[in-house]
Amino acid sequence: MKHKRDNRHRSSPPAASPALSGTAGRRWWLAGVILAVLAIAVYLPSLNGHLLEWDDEQYVGTNYHVHDLSWATVQWAFTSTQFAGNWHPLTWLSHALDIKVYGLSPGGLEPANLWGHHLTNVLLHAANAVLVLLLFRGLTGRFWPSLVAAAIFALHPLRVECVAWIAERKELLCTFFTLLTLLAYLRYAAKASLWRYALVFLALAAALASKPMAVTVPLVLLLLDFWPLKRLSWRAVAEKLPLAALAAGCCVVTMTAHAGYVAQYTLGERLGNAVISYAAYLGKLFWPAPGMLIPLYVHQGEIPGGLALWRIAVAAAILAVVTALAFSQWRRRPWLLVGWLWFVVTLGPVSGLVQVGSQGLADRYTYATMFALVLAVVLLAAEAVDRVAKLRYPAVAAAALVVAALSLLTWQQEPVWGNSLALWQYSAAHEPQSKMARSYLWNAEGKQLADRKDLPGAIHKFREVLTQDPDNPLALANLGACLGRTGQTREAIAPLRRVVALEPGDPKTRCNLGLALLAEPGGRDEAIAQFQAALAIDPGRVQALAGLAEAEMAQGRPAEAVTYWRRVAVITPLAPFMHAELGIALHRSGHSSEAAAELRQALALDPKLYPAKAELDQILSEQGQRKPPLGN
Repeated sequence: MKHKRDNRHRSSPPAASPALSGTAGRRWWLAGVILAVLAIAVYLPSLNGHLLEWDDEQYVGTNYHVHDLSWATVQWAFTSTQFAGNWHPLTWLSHALDIKVYGLSPGGLEPANLWGHHLTNVLLHAANAVLVLLLFRGLTGRFWPSLVAAAIFALHPLRVECVAWIAERKELLCTFFTLLTLLAYLRYAAKASLWRYALVFLALAAALASKPMAVTVPLVLLLLDFWPLKRLSWRAVAEKLPLAALAAGCCVVTMTAHAGYVAQYTLGERLGNAVISYAAYLGKLFWPAPGMLIPLYVHQGEIPGGLALWRIAVAAAILAVVTALAFSQWRRRPWLLVGWLWFVVTLGPVSGLVQVGSQGLADRYTYATMFALVLAVVLLAAEAVDRVAKLRYPAVAAAALVVAALSLLTWQQEPVWGNSLALWQYSAAHEPQSKMARSYLWNAEGKQLADRKDLPGAIHKFREVLTQDPDNPLALANLGACLGRTGQTREAIAPLRRVVALEPGDPKTRCNLGLALLAEPGGRDEAIAQFQAALAIDPGRVQALAGLAEAEMAQGRPAEAVTYWRRVAVITPLAPFMHAELGIALHRSGHSSEAAAELRQALALDPKLYPAKAELDQILSEQGQRKPPLGN
């Protein structure tokens, strides 16, 4: 009898699940709706978040390329490989769409209604939770294990970093299209056709165009061929070759984009950090206690004793034991092996073996790598419940308790990502050995003073930081910017020059240095050189184009200034200042009618733009026309 009972409970889900119809189908759809509502409810606090001084500014704050959704935006998104060190055109277009929907600030320089950008992230995460549920249904056909595993994915605090951080839109989008790829593949495996294969290919292309994290999907599909599809063969391998070629092409583009961002660690250091990180991720999955999840983890090579052989050996032993257990069950419980290998394979590109950046690991890397592992654990628990009927009600209570606890931990973790000061206070407190966390914290304190219009206080704070860390690039850059804003351009030049020497690839600081030099006698030529260097790094840098236009105007060459302002107009057509400056340059170069049209457009966008009003009044006076009433 025991042998028969074991066979009865052995997991062997069908390759093709029945359609979502009838009573059973309605149950799945209702579960999906409830799961989405729970995910949205738990992440409502993130709607109050601000732009973070950690990629958010670069992605949406001062990235004028995405401040309008136009053909020029599409061209830039698909051809830019250097901006932010990534090629992910669909991510850029999603940010541009957000700004199109939620708008810009009155000055046209910053995104307005940041809650909308956060809402998009939350809705994408809710959609991903539903897709995970549908994927688990296709893999197992079992309702309650699928629902519990999907709920753990949706509500686990490891998800907070991706959902609450605007710049991590790329991870959410990539996972969305990856899940569509997997679901499309299940349909293709059930009934192969060229059309269904094309859907798999297109969905994977969209995932790769959102973030290159999806490069491992062809290998994941082979895992699905092993279980639950049971169709692993040389033909199945051959089917993946076009998908592998697509992923390989994305790898080439990504490595080109990341060429200037690769951190310098030895292979041994990268390998040791990867082994420790894999084990650490498991710990965070099963024990996400307060303080366990940190925005920025120090690379183990930066911690004294961080790469000690005993630590690597312990982590390697944990991984070896889990791997041995998974392989030992490959016949009886193949889902354990698939769940484990899914985690190992998909985490590979961000494991640190190819090191990009200085972090040792990151919570965001678990978003699309752990849900199959979670499913495997839940299926293991479900098997035990199936064997012992008395465990059914305690199991339901335990599952509800786990989901509730995870939701509470997620709710508590969200304020960490509310603003830059909170983010770096938390990071510095929980990772005291991180020089980067301390640096960002000090500068966040200074930036907060600057945002409150206390520029003298901010200047004092940044100088205080520099007494502790004289070559702190953030403090030097912020000090120079604040000095420039107070009119102390001569004093601003030295710290900005130092930043350029430390980080020659930073176009923003080169532009700030150029503006400071432009305000000083004899600094025009060097200013022009800085603006041109910024454009060499980022050909669409609006501040550099505007600086060159200002330099041309200062030399009495308005026609040349018009050329630069027209380039700005292509990038940020909704900025009132651009239309005003273009109008002024056109007027000074003798094109009064076209100048008047630009100035009127500037005033339509910002009626209080007084330089535009004054210039338009002058044009109308020259033409003998009556001046328009103030505010038109």
